[in-house]
Amino acid sequence: MSKSKYVNTAEYVENVRRMLISNTDLWGEYFISQPEGPTYEAIEDLLHPLMFVGREPCEYGWLTDSSIYYLPFGLVDNPQGGSSFALHVADGSQIISRRFDGRKCTIFVGSEGEERYGSVLENLDGPRLHRGYLPILENTYTDAAGFEYRQESFATRISQTDSLVSFVKITVVPKALKSPVKVAIVPGEEGLTWEEQRLTGPEGTYFVFSPGASFDGEKVVYTFEPSPREAEELVFVRLNQPGQCGPLAPQELYTAAKEETVRYWEEKLARGSIFEVPEQLAMHAQKNLLIQNLLMNWRYSIGNLYETEFNAESSDSIQALALFGFAEHYKAGLQKMMDGPNEANWEKGTRLKHAAYYYLLTKDPSFVLDNHQRLVEFAEDLVGQTEADPNGLLRPEPGGTDISDPNKRIYSLHFQIDSWRGLRDMATVWGLLGYPELAERFGAAAVRLHQAIRRAVDLSKVELEDGSLFIPVSVLDEKARQPYDPITATQEGSYWLLVAPNSYAPGFFTPGSQEAKGILRYLHNHGAILLGMLRFNYLGIPVGFCKVHGWTGMRSSGVDNVYAVSYAKFLADNDEADRLVMTFYGKLAHGMTRNTFVSAEGEEVDVCGDDYFRSMYLPPNSTNNSLFLHTLRLLLVRETTDERGLPQDLHLAHATPRGWLEHGQEIRAVEAPTLFGPLSFTISSRLEEGAIDVVVDLSACTSVRDVYLRLRTPGRRPIRGVDLFDGTLRWDLVDGETIRLQGAGGQVRLTVSYGRSPAQL
Repeated sequence: MSKSKYVNTAEYVENVRRMLISNTDLWGEYFISQPEGPTYEAIEDLLHPLMFVGREPCEYGWLTDSSIYYLPFGLVDNPQGGSSFALHVADGSQIISRRFDGRKCTIFVGSEGEERYGSVLENLDGPRLHRGYLPILENTYTDAAGFEYRQESFATRISQTDSLVSFVKITVVPKALKSPVKVAIVPGEEGLTWEEQRLTGPEGTYFVFSPGASFDGEKVVYTFEPSPREAEELVFVRLNQPGQCGPLAPQELYTAAKEETVRYWEEKLARGSIFEVPEQLAMHAQKNLLIQNLLMNWRYSIGNLYETEFNAESSDSIQALALFGFAEHYKAGLQKMMDGPNEANWEKGTRLKHAAYYYLLTKDPSFVLDNHQRLVEFAEDLVGQTEADPNGLLRPEPGGTDISDPNKRIYSLHFQIDSWRGLRDMATVWGLLGYPELAERFGAAAVRLHQAIRRAVDLSKVELEDGSLFIPVSVLDEKARQPYDPITATQEGSYWLLVAPNSYAPGFFTPGSQEAKGILRYLHNHGAILLGMLRFNYLGIPVGFCKVHGWTGMRSSGVDNVYAVSYAKFLADNDEADRLVMTFYGKLAHGMTRNTFVSAEGEEVDVCGDDYFRSMYLPPNSTNNSLFLHTLRLLLVRETTDERGLPQDLHLAHATPRGWLEHGQEIRAVEAPTLFGPLSFTISSRLEEGAIDVVVDLSACTSVRDVYLRLRTPGRRPIRGVDLFDGTLRWDLVDGETIRLQGAGGQVRLTVSYGRSPAQL
């Protein structure tokens, strides 16, 4: 028997654990310090890929029979996402209807048709997606005898049935066969009837097969004899929900159905605004994560116990859709959440904040107007609490984390700050929409709440000797004023890290201030970050230990990138460009599966047992997906706002990876949504000729004060001069890489010229 290539070496285990024991992100800090900053290629092999969702039956962990993750396939039936889902297991072994515990069919191969497809991971080439990003699963598997099978599958709708259907095509190479091989499909139901290449039962049609199959009462079998033919294939159609199905020929229909699926998703993506960047893997991730989140929308996940909405998490997910041009889906998701439970202060504050953001981004008043009375009621309730509270804050509530005592009420800082932001921003929007009394009343209340939060923070924060700043989630609570060091050494510290960043992103802490720098220093010096990702240790167990029978994805020290969205926004606001790039590549390389872009709520990092591949907790996850989308946009576009929440300055390309501006490369956006209006720009590098050409179209933008254009070149080339085609436009250099365009409007064209890089001088 050949030795497995998937074995953890002692060197790998030692390196991973040395990183986890450190209070600083040793890997991340090293790559940030490099002249070219972090790159995907530099970090790609540092951690093993994600693959598992359960090695054995255990609560919340056993999602598939093979323990490999699934991909949710379906169509966007309405702006709130999909309604029917087929779960295609990534190793090609199984398709599951709707939920992990739903109807299943399983595929076997080999000389007797008894070897589970994909069961030997060393023999699996893939999984991957069609064209790199489309929801069509592709892989190749070699069985124990050395015979090869290529599989392709997807889900779509066809006219012959009302059910979502999965198409599966398996190709074998008869001329390479030395003896017959079989492909067996086990339907998962008993008592089905076989007639004319179709399996039927009490609910109607379950499967339709291409010619050549037989049924023995338990499984459908294709037998392939050695022959001179290059390839032979089988196709079957599986109804996600058995029912009526008209006549169809699977093999003849397959190509048309695949082409229609490709067209459907390409047209769907074309309705949004894709950022064109010169890195193919980043482009594939961007497109597929948009597809996933269009399908999930407000849902935190699909096909498992997490298929529900969560307050801040789901809001981040649907907001990301709007930032990529899918405002209708943002609005629909907000309405779904508005119509749900809104009892807690955080829910009320979040609804106010996002209602205001939807209007400020789109200038469409319909959501605010349609929900006017309820939004006013939210605001009235929040203000009434602050007026009755002795500290001027919202009333204490349960902490809202999994480990909080439900009987204990605290002043949760992130609840308070999000509610302040919601009051402030909605007051501004009401003023813009012609409700001056509401604007004045709630604007003044927001100022008072801000002052009360400010007092509470000042009384609660703890300054450490290294200049870092710890702020407890429970303010005005003396028992909570004990910093965690290292942060993720305990379960309590890990949960603090999940919710604390929600206080940073809304703009309460002044960007660039000593306070903001102290907050970041605490995160970066006390064990919060790994490869730019947010760490998490659910069990609070030491590095080097693993609860083998625990929740898969949470059994050892790892990361939880769901909550890194706020961290990324805080980095951007504080102009931490290289750290933002580190988060971008850390997420791309190690926060999702390779080539299929599936992520979970949490992912293990420390080695667990003999597992070579890393495990995940309840994938897929829409908010973890949105981390990549939010971060990509922040690399390219960022708005600053004034004290009322109105947009002020526009920052373009302020944190791009340096390799994106190598000679011949181009970055492009067309009608990308911003708070100023739709923005288009093109940045074309001619660095070998000593120039970069930039076109910024602000024709549809209003109220832009200044535009800050940063050109992060390879080698950190110094800007020598700027040639503007509009001679009346004022500009100046803020630093060696950043140009400020004052009062820009319309179409701005400029050529930036360069001298030699510092390394050449």
